[in-house]
Amino acid sequence: MTKIFSSRTANLMPFRRTKPGIGAENRSAIGRATVDNRRLTQFGFGGTSSHTLVHFSDPSSPVTLNVFTYDDDGFTENTYKKVDDIPNALIASPTHMTWIDVDGVHYQDVVTQLADRFDIHSLVQTDIKTTEQRTKLDVLDDALFLICKLIYRDVAHSGHTVIEQMSFYLKTNILITFQETPKDLFDSIKNRIRQGKGRIRKSKIDYLFYSLVDVIVDHYMDVLDTMGTKVEAIDNQLMKTLKRDTLENIYDMKRNMLYLRSIISPLKEILIKLQKEEETQIMQESTNIYLKDLFDHIIQVNDSIDTYREMLASFIDFYMMLNSNAMNEVVKTLTIISTIFIPLTFISGVYGMNFENMPELTYKYAYYIVLAVMAILAIFMLSCFKPCEQSIHSSVYLKHIINMAYYNESDIVEIRCTPDNPYALSGILNTKKVRFDIETKSKSEKNKRTPLNIVLILDRSGSMQSDNKFIFAKKAVISVLSLLHDDDVVHLVAYDSDISIVFENARASTRQHLYPVVENLTTAGSTNMSGAIEAGANLLNKYVYEGFSRRMFLFSDGQANVGMKTRAELTGLVAGFNNNGIITDSFGIGADFDAEIMKGIADAGGSRFFFLESAQVIEPLVTKAIISVFGVCGSQTRLIVRGKNGAIVTKIWGHNDLAAGASLGDLHANNLRSVLCEFTIGGSGNTDGQEVETLAYELRFMQPNDPNGEPTVIKNVLSLKFVEDESLIMEVDPRVKTMFATQTAADMDTKIAQLVKDGKRKEATELVKEQLKILKDVEQFDDQRGMIALLIRLAENMSNKLQDEDVDDNLAYQGYAHQSYLKRQCSVECLALYDD
Repeated sequence: MTKIFSSRTANLMPFRRTKPGIGAENRSAIGRATVDNRRLTQFGFGGTSSHTLVHFSDPSSPVTLNVFTYDDDGFTENTYKKVDDIPNALIASPTHMTWIDVDGVHYQDVVTQLADRFDIHSLVQTDIKTTEQRTKLDVLDDALFLICKLIYRDVAHSGHTVIEQMSFYLKTNILITFQETPKDLFDSIKNRIRQGKGRIRKSKIDYLFYSLVDVIVDHYMDVLDTMGTKVEAIDNQLMKTLKRDTLENIYDMKRNMLYLRSIISPLKEILIKLQKEEETQIMQESTNIYLKDLFDHIIQVNDSIDTYREMLASFIDFYMMLNSNAMNEVVKTLTIISTIFIPLTFISGVYGMNFENMPELTYKYAYYIVLAVMAILAIFMLSCFKPCEQSIHSSVYLKHIINMAYYNESDIVEIRCTPDNPYALSGILNTKKVRFDIETKSKSEKNKRTPLNIVLILDRSGSMQSDNKFIFAKKAVISVLSLLHDDDVVHLVAYDSDISIVFENARASTRQHLYPVVENLTTAGSTNMSGAIEAGANLLNKYVYEGFSRRMFLFSDGQANVGMKTRAELTGLVAGFNNNGIITDSFGIGADFDAEIMKGIADAGGSRFFFLESAQVIEPLVTKAIISVFGVCGSQTRLIVRGKNGAIVTKIWGHNDLAAGASLGDLHANNLRSVLCEFTIGGSGNTDGQEVETLAYELRFMQPNDPNGEPTVIKNVLSLKFVEDESLIMEVDPRVKTMFATQTAADMDTKIAQLVKDGKRKEATELVKEQLKILKDVEQFDDQRGMIALLIRLAENMSNKLQDEDVDDNLAYQGYAHQSYLKRQCSVECLALYDD
């Protein structure tokens, strides 16, 4: 059944199906689908009415069977009307791959005949014929069966968004696909088979299966891009006018987003399952890298949906606030008018009841004098009604926020500034806190990821042999190689007392030849960290690729004992390379590394530090790290905050150099970074009611494909209103409360780490309880991303490890030191990496 969305769609659940018809043609209700069981309209505004009936297929047309048989040497292409017309010779060869593309499932007989010929289970037949199935994967004895939703824009019908079911039945060397209607969405795949381009004809049938699903995901992204335009249209309409139609459109779009997520989200688990599928031996290991890439795109689609849903939710809140403010303005105006007329009514009433001694009977100007008195009284009272000082916080806050949310040159990065409240007290020195949120969103176009020129710097000193750390580290390197895109460039430097360049300037497409090289590495010697960093930087300077991001991944489980050894020396070395556009991530393994040095290297290198507490977490965490690199949309990011009109910045939590501001490293797509700042501002006695610019701030970041180019800069100012009413400064914005609680918990993590290091676990445990209480007190103010809930889970996990006597003090110390580091970073994505 074809479904078409609308901005006026009330019901998004599957519709009731009618029973199959009876007759010679034996067509099911799918083929005869009436207008009553279709969802018909479009996303967005205007165009076709919500009640317009649009048919997209002609169930009376016959089903067509398009059969492609191919191998590396050639292909055949045939079209049949009946299953019995397909020759056995086309599908029986063990050396040829066969794709049978069934256009139309409205004739049950065709599906039944195919099922009999290819031994398709009766339950699978039912799923194919019933086109309201959920997205799912069934692993059968000798086959794989996938149902997913094909979502695309039908240009022939004014850009309607159409949702159809598509089924895949995959056996060794044979793929059967079932589409509801004939369409040209897969013409690019068919042309690649015809022309012998790409890998399809050189690969097994599973690669064709991947390619078709990849096209489906491409259309997901295209539809979401269109929906993003519609969301922006809602935004523009919301800012211009306040109409009920706008609210209805927001709710309809939100329901559509929820429905889309419900049918797309299951693909994540399906792709993971396909990568691990071993029972049927259909999916080849060589295809896993492509499935991982597809998984990354599905994550991006889901994140885009979540972002749009959050935007729509904020639009609803904003609409309600504007509506409430408009109502308040009307009530305020009516109240002022009523208040003015109360004394005027009283005067005119008393004057009008004086029938016997009316002044105008004896004095002709008395009536005019009374009118003048009433007019003067009205003017005097009107002047007393100054704009209300009790404007809700959002009046000042939202004016500022909206300006910032759409000052977005790159369409990726937004910065929001939230003061603890929008007021300051006149005549005193005010200490204020302000929260900065840097939110990054997905790029609208697929495959715009910046290619990587990356050096993996692997510690192979003797200490890496313990607890199988080196074995897992090598697995992590292999995972990185498998996840890199074919056009990425990779180098491997191994270091102990000496430096070895294991391989250099290798394309990731040669990974099959690189795996055994990594596997054959062994441990020996001490730790010459500085020599390895220099060797890695030299490789990046030697092999320069325009438009590639230059990065180094540094792994170590110990302390530098050869070459440069101090934090100042090593961070200075890395900072110099970072000034030339080389970004460095550091990974500390186990409990013996120097945490301050490894964190310092990451900060100086403009990126992040990862704590790998055990050998078992090395591979999954490094895998997450490299995947996050794929989503980098800005690098060498810095938030600079300056006081204005007497304001002085006194503290930026987690950043000591106030002049340099907050160094944030990489900006990752679909992420939220937060920074808490404190400043003082004084107001003279004559500033009451004035709005004064108090902070100027700017966000600077480099484009990842041009680290030495001109930075992108987003600037704005924060204004506060000076008042004399002390009650106005008492209420604190919940977002600032949660951020202050987070940074307080980070301070406590540092104290807990030191107590553990000193052997005072009992005192540390008590401090942990206080920390959890602080976080739980603000959990009620948690945002949609669930930052506080995530911090509570991490804190509880660390508390359990602290109480476990098998966890030694050094490991617990490193764990709490890293918890403090994560809270200072205040990155949703970075924290989620450690949420197990």
